[in-house]
Amino acid sequence: MTGSRKTAGGSTGRRTSGATRSKDPKESSIPRIPSVGEEYLAQHLTIYKIPFQREVCLIEGRKFRWDFWIPAKDLGIEIQGGIWHKGAHSSGSGLLRDYRKANALTVRGGRCLYFTTQQVESGEAIDTVRAALGV
Repeated sequence: MTGSRKTAGGSTGRRTSGATRSKDPKESSIPRIPSVGEEYLAQHLTIYKIPFQREVCLIEGRKFRWDFWIPAKDLGIEIQGGIWHKGAHSSGSGLLRDYRKANALTVRGGRCLYFTTQQVESGEAIDTVRAALGV
């Protein structure tokens, strides 16, 4: 693949140490490092005093994890990295996984929001989250 470039942890847009990781987060000895967009959204949620949890598995029997979970409103939030450079969220299989994940949460009565890092950085993400929460 001459001329092809990937991020340090592959093509997912997430920053990692570059070491090999297990595909199952529970089995990995290397902790997952949040993306820049995730870190910014965590700061925004904290500034607006919106209680949240991170990396939460919400669907019993599935390994799906949401980047953020706001339990009071049954709201999952995902930050999609790597959508502009053939990352995990822009491949056919990645999109299919994301659709299944969102649909599974909706079927159980929850809601989900998806944002890019650019939407987080611009403030659009936190504005949308606040609107969804009615705050």
